[in-house]
Amino acid sequence: MNKIGLIAVSLLLLAISAEAKEYNFETFGCRVDIPDGWDIDSALADEVVMYDVSDRLIEILFRKYPLDKNYQIKNEQELVDAISGLYREFGVDVRDINGLNYKLKGDRAVFNLEYVEEDRQNDLLVRKYIEGIIVRSERNGQILYLLSASAPLSEFDRVGQIARQVFGSFEITVPLDDTLFQKQSSLALIMLFLVLVLMGFFYIRNRKIQRSRHPLGRISANHWRCKSCGLVNHIDSHTCNRCGAENITQYTP
Repeated sequence: MNKIGLIAVSLLLLAISAEAKEYNFETFGCRVDIPDGWDIDSALADEVVMYDVSDRLIEILFRKYPLDKNYQIKNEQELVDAISGLYREFGVDVRDINGLNYKLKGDRAVFNLEYVEEDRQNDLLVRKYIEGIIVRSERNGQILYLLSASAPLSEFDRVGQIARQVFGSFEITVPLDDTLFQKQSSLALIMLFLVLVLMGFFYIRNRKIQRSRHPLGRISANHWRCKSCGLVNHIDSHTCNRCGAENITQYTP
């Protein structure tokens, strides 16, 4: 891009910033700046459309998808699988993780995608730019916000710059958790700690029993030591648990 082109783009971005007005999506839990010459259509319950007043073929869509509680994303591998599946729904085949263009940023995952598709209704090629944001709200679990801009190929350079400016102003207003993946509960961690402690206790106790001549002190009559291998066995076991030798003393008349 030459010097004149860079100046034109800079002036365009400054104009967008100066003339943009704010719009709050109350049902979506977010807000965004609307550039001058654009308007909002919020007639649909699950979608808000921002469109260029001069050309309705040029539009930016905002969608919100709460993830089902049974399909919450638990780790980064599941996140990769989810984004890959979404790309396939758009007809884009991503063969490796480097093609996903995603990042984990503190409390959210962000990804973007740009591709061309055919608009058969209007018989033209349309370029689309998509940004996805996955967060976890404090009350309702994980949410996917999908922002997409589309325009005919001849208009996309201009529209793409506007879309990136609009997407940059996008702000989620609902209370969010500080991590995308659900933290392991403190109760689960405590239970794991207790299990490890008990395992260590019984291991040490068993080692002491095996090394003692009188395995359980006063109640050592409940155990017998194998004469073949030296293992201490409970009297309920008639054969040694290690070598299989029989406890001959149990059958002595």
